Amino acid sequence: MRIKVRGPDIVQRNLKQQVPRTEDALERALFREGEEMMRKSKRITPVDTGNLRATGHVQLPERIGREVVIRLGFGGPAAPYAVYVHEGTHLQFTVGQAKYLQDPVKQARRGFTKRIADRMAGDR
Repeated sequence: MRIKVRGPDIVQRNLKQQVPRTEDALERALFREGEEMMRKSKRITPVDTGNLRATGHVQLPERIGREVVIRLGFGGPAAPYAVYVHEGTHLQFTVGQAKYLQDPVKQARRGFTKRIADRMAGDR
């Protein structure tokens, strides 16, 4: 079998055009993954007044050099006690649990790469 590539400059230009599309697809896939982690996290977030659960958020993707960063978290002025509750393994909760963000993020590690690849493939 022989493959002949005509116009390598055209192939190279087409490949360069794909990089931004791939990066955009990666951003969307990571953001959706972050939203799924947050959805699972909110289900197990302790509830007293509901303020803590309401502060759960996923920030839009940020490109830092060649990396795409997604940040998710709880707290802020409405719930400055978020870290205390999150780390409160000694506390008794009627609803929810400590490590309400850490546990879903750890669980998301299993199959993470495949889910991202599948999301990117479905985004084409």
